[in-house]
Amino acid sequence: DAYTAEESAIAQLNSSRGALESDSNLQLKHEENTVKHCLLDEIMPRAGARSESCLKSSQLCFLGSWNAERAHNRHRRQRMRSVPNAVRPTAHFALGIDFGTSGVRAAVVDIETGFVKKVVEGVQVQGEHCEASWEEALRKIVQSVPDELRENVHRVCVDGTSASVLLNGKVKLYNYGEPPEVVEKIRKVAPAGHTAASATSALAKLVSWGGKGSVEHQTDFLTRLLLASSERLSDWHNALKMGFDPGAEEWPLWLQDLVSKDALMDVVRPGTLLGNAESSFGLSRSCQVVAGTTDSIAAFIASGACDVGAACTSLGSSLAIKLLSDVRIDESSLGIYSHRHFMDGPQGNPQWLIGGASNTGGRTLLEVGFSKDELARLSNEMDLTVPVSKLDLYPLPPNSVGERFPVNDPNLLPRLGRKDSTDVDYLRALLESIAEIETRGYMKLHELGGPYPSVVYSAGGGAFNDTYTAIRQRRLQVPVKKGRSTDACVGAAMLAMAGSKTNGTRRAQG
Repeated sequence: DAYTAEESAIAQLNSSRGALESDSNLQLKHEENTVKHCLLDEIMPRAGARSESCLKSSQLCFLGSWNAERAHNRHRRQRMRSVPNAVRPTAHFALGIDFGTSGVRAAVVDIETGFVKKVVEGVQVQGEHCEASWEEALRKIVQSVPDELRENVHRVCVDGTSASVLLNGKVKLYNYGEPPEVVEKIRKVAPAGHTAASATSALAKLVSWGGKGSVEHQTDFLTRLLLASSERLSDWHNALKMGFDPGAEEWPLWLQDLVSKDALMDVVRPGTLLGNAESSFGLSRSCQVVAGTTDSIAAFIASGACDVGAACTSLGSSLAIKLLSDVRIDESSLGIYSHRHFMDGPQGNPQWLIGGASNTGGRTLLEVGFSKDELARLSNEMDLTVPVSKLDLYPLPPNSVGERFPVNDPNLLPRLGRKDSTDVDYLRALLESIAEIETRGYMKLHELGGPYPSVVYSAGGGAFNDTYTAIRQRRLQVPVKKGRSTDACVGAAMLAMAGSKTNGTRRAQG
């Protein structure tokens, strides 16, 4: 078969070139950046096409099953590492791009091994958020990938902030809230508790624009740029807050009372192969663009959470929680909604990522005056055996108004008074308060029928603070672990690796 032929060729090369360098000299230093667990194995094999049964086996592997084929491939890779780079087959990489709330990042992951080869950081959207600034940031982050990696990227996927939309060059970001009369207009026709019936939803923004026009989510726009396409296309995850029903895989009829049919785009399963990337990005000529997702779901994928009951908290500028459940929960009055997981359960049943996002988080800590260095230093000085200062805090960013989850109150004001607390005590009180908001979120999901987390993985910058992790674990009363990767861009790359022309997946028509 393809593997045997490949190994035979390697053996011939070894014989003709004489003694090779030892494995120890060529061994990749991957202990810190591996995301092997829950990765598809050999999604894009270098030789031969895999059978449908092998593909299904790989999908099960993505869900956490390490089978005999994995052991065989690991042994084969170890043998291949003894071949000099000059004669090794060209590697294939997946590129994941994260347009998060705090900037743009990218990760390059080896499709065969699952090793993270490179994470590119630090690209910011310059000036006002608009089509031009988003395109500039996209091209800049792709060009920041070293040539030898970028030219061998065979899959690319983008994630963006949920409910960030644009129309005719105008942008409304994820946290932009529409007035109550817009929300009420949606509530009159939408099912009770629908996630689109909220002030910050993509649907509310479209309705406020008159319900007409070629609206796009941030991810949709960036994906279309990669394809150099004029066709609007979205995915289950981004389209959810526009009103899309991922269970039925269609736009519901009640939307016709709010928006024109032409305003709705076609929708596909996240991970669907869409076509070749446009050549000006400098990717491999055979690079396939993969339907994307939202930033919080990309972080969930990167964490390695695979089983029902596994949860992931994304600790960035804001705080988002996701819990893998076999029960769907949608309650916009509490800021709770369910995304359909891009992989179905073992019996073909839909699985759901239930959760919500709070406006509290790292942005609050920075805006009240704590630098990143101070956060690290003061956290190390905390004595968690001493009772925390009794401050009445709800740490939303200063000068902000409104909360999304676990209470949905557009008029909620931040409570940040420190009184006479020391820096250490004040920071601890803030961290305890953010952890309490996280705990309330998971408790609310459990009250509504979801599982209480069996384990919580952490993503984002807050995952690296051991003191904060200890505070959270004590409040949550379950193991809290750093995710297998804490970068949403790695999750986007993993989704790119999992991408396939999924047979039987309908393309919902706009």
